[in-house]
Amino acid sequence: MIAFREQIEEAIDLSQEMVEAGDADPIDWAVFNGAIRAVLRLAGNPPASCPLIPPLRDGGVVMEWHERGLNIELRFRAGSAPYVLVEDAMRIVPDHHDRDPDLGHAAVALRELPCRIAA
Repeated sequence: MIAFREQIEEAIDLSQEMVEAGDADPIDWAVFNGAIRAVLRLAGNPPASCPLIPPLRDGGVVMEWHERGLNIELRFRAGSAPYVLVEDAMRIVPDHHDRDPDLGHAAVALRELPCRIAA
């Protein structure tokens, strides 16, 4: 959980730097907190693997994992359903590049994640 908390703090710091540089809007806290809750619900508390958490220019956030051929990106923005990108070089998890309102595709990919970490 400490690593996840550190990633969250780094995302907040990076977002503040981007805002100060005029490169991004401030974090949308409702989106940011919703993304964190969704990841903890889907990936475990603490997550099996800590995601990278880059902020988006529009105040949104990405939660992403890259483990042994499995790439998962969950993009959260205000006013729209999460966009989910899943690519699996092993073809165990179906690829997905689209909105995922209930995060069903994300859940399938995140269930595979611990297997990749243990391999």
